[in-house]
Amino acid sequence: MAGPGTQIRVAQSMQQMISAGQRTEHTELRGQNPLDIEVWGIADTASALTSLPGNDPGWKAEAISKGWTLLTEVQRSDNGVAPVTVNLISNPPPVRFVMVRMVTVNDNSTNANMTQLTFWAKE
Repeated sequence: MAGPGTQIRVAQSMQQMISAGQRTEHTELRGQNPLDIEVWGIADTASALTSLPGNDPGWKAEAISKGWTLLTEVQRSDNGVAPVTVNLISNPPPVRFVMVRMVTVNDNSTNANMTQLTFWAKE
């Protein structure tokens, strides 16, 4: 992933799959759609794993100190059901590993549900 025009698409929440009649055994996840999301990237994970839990106030600083780059922040104003397409930062560094941090979930739980992430770049 490199260059301007790099995008991420967060598609189909569990609620959409259920309403579309797709079979799932996780119907209890209907309300656990992420609203605030951070997407992080890094080229090499050697010594880069964070030790703090994702909800710790110091997590972001630790991730940056270990070489992770914040590629985008997504703040949704809906209930997290509809697919969303967002741009990553301009000229992101080369990344091989992506980490998605769920900051806020629509039912205020500590669980979140995402069914698909698609990355692409325009050269």
